[in-house]
Amino acid sequence: MAKSDSKRIPRGKGPVSSGDADAYIDLANEVNVPVRAKPNDLSGAHGYGPVPPGPNASHIHVNSEHVPVPPGYKPPFNANVIQ
Repeated sequence: MAKSDSKRIPRGKGPVSSGDADAYIDLANEVNVPVRAKPNDLSGAHGYGPVPPGPNASHIHVNSEHVPVPPGYKPPFNANVIQ
């Protein structure tokens, strides 16, 4: 079995729902944990873990952890997110 980086999402896991992603961002903002949602992340342009680039690799970073999100996901308007 191949080893997997603990910060990577294994193939077939995710995405979380948009509501769950919003909740993760809200909680991270409350405790001052950085959240990143750059256009490349949201479009899945660079993929994550074993998942190749593309819409199925759409994700955000919560304290450098990859969290898969549905294609087309946008963080809440008032969220503190690195864009």
